Amino acid sequence: MSYSANNNPLPQFCDIVTAQSVLKNIVKFTPLERSKSFSAMSGAEVYLKLENFQTTGSFKVRGAYYKKKYMKKVDAYLKEHDDKMIFIYGEYNSWSSTAYEPGKGVSKALKIVKPGGSHTTRINNLPETQRQQVLDSLERWLNVKIERE
Repeated sequence: MSYSANNNPLPQFCDIVTAQSVLKNIVKFTPLERSKSFSAMSGAEVYLKLENFQTTGSFKVRGAYYKKKYMKKVDAYLKEHDDKMIFIYGEYNSWSSTAYEPGKGVSKALKIVKPGGSHTTRINNLPETQRQQVLDSLERWLNVKIERE
């Protein structure tokens, strides 16, 4: 079994097969198309999955449907393992409507919602007080000093 940097198991092939069986009647088949430019730049064969053919125009329908179906399991896992996690959302990001809520008083997780933010919200474009919250938490959790601008 493979593990991520934070020692959590990575999805296995069976997880992918399960997701595929759940989504097969929900999403459209989308083709792969070879990218000449990316293939040339990388020296490898690179194919792009054309998710813009989905009804929504993006891959998000896969994640949204699967998230809704399995969110209780994910939520239960996070409630047990959310220490040292940072959840960053933009106020106008569609995922904010289902944003994870860290356990009150128990969790060390940090949830940040950038006012007026969208899916492009990043640590570096957070308002100063929110950016400092994130950096302070990272310094405390990692026991390192982060160089700040």
